[in-house]
Order: sequence, then C-alpha cells, then structure tokens
Amino acid sequence: MGKRARNVRRAVRSADVLLGETMSSRAQMSSRAQMSSRAQRGICTSVVLGALMAVSPIQGQTVDSGCTYATCALNIVPRITALDVVRGNGEYRVASLAFLFPHGVASAFTPNESAVAHANAAFSRRRVASALIDAGAILLASAAAGVLVPAHRGVVAGAGVALIAGSVPIHFAADAELSRAVWEFNRQYTR
Repeated sequence: MGKRARNVRRAVRSADVLLGETMSSRAQMSSRAQMSSRAQRGICTSVVLGALMAVSPIQGQTVDSGCTYATCALNIVPRITALDVVRGNGEYRVASLAFLFPHGVASAFTPNESAVAHANAAFSRRRVASALIDAGAILLASAAAGVLVPAHRGVVAGAGVALIAGSVPIHFAADAELSRAVWEFNRQYTR
C-alpha cells in the first residue's frame, strides 16, 4: 500500500472520529436524522479527501544559465482541476494553481522578481475565489441534504449559487495574473 493510500485511510478514520458522537447514537435517531448524519459524514469525508488530493509534491525549479526558450520557457496547461505551469518543450510540470485548494506557485518563477509578484497575486486571488466556492458548496450541500428548515432551503441554496457565481470573475483574474507571471518569466529568453 502506498504512502498516499495510507494517508487517505487515516484521513477517513479521522473524519469518522470527528463524527463519532453523531454516528454512535444512530440507533436513537429518526430516519431523517440518520440521513442528515450520513450527509454530514459524506461531506466531511469528501472535504478531507479533496484536501489530500490537492496536495501536490511539485517543487519549482530554478533556471540555469544554459537554458534556452525551447528547454526552459514556461507555459500554462489547463487541467480539469487546475492550471499547470510547465517547462520547456517536454512540458514538465513545475507548479500547479488548483481551483479548489490552491498552493503557491511562486517557486517556479524564482529567478524573476516581477514574475514572482504576479504569481503571488495569482495565488492570492485564487485563494479568495476558492474560499467563495467552498462556502457556496457548503451552503448548497446543506440545502440539498435537508438539514435546514424547508422555508430556508431556497434562500440558502440561492446564497450558495451566488457565492459560486461570484467566484468566477476572481478565478479569471487569477488566471490573468498567472499568465502575466509566465510572460514576465519568459521575457529573459528574448534576444
């Protein structure tokens, strides 16, 4: 069993311990309360697993003097969960700016202070946008799970949708900053 699989199992057990009191008194709950506890457990487990999956072992690399545009220039490659910063024609991933659980990407731009500033701005904007998405998802999940009074479900679900929709322009702003960081970094390879 790999190290990552062991960490995931530990995280799931931790989520079970966090919800242990709720789950231990299951026999005394009504069927609706049992469903609510299952939904809480599922949400908690999903959040823990998502956080573990977002952890990226990628480290930035510094550029040596023998680099050329073809071997060391950076580019952005979109994935379903992030924007990857890749190096050279081989497109070796050196950083990744995730949509939901972002990590800093400035280490990939370390030789260039201007590029590092843009990368830090991208990370900062992405954190704000991901916090809005997380809050919106929690509101939507709680409205869908039926843990709220029926009269409030529509309002809470609407607030969740508004938070998620409000995060979209901030995500685009983060993407633009990451693009500027790549452009600034690649300027060193012009003649």
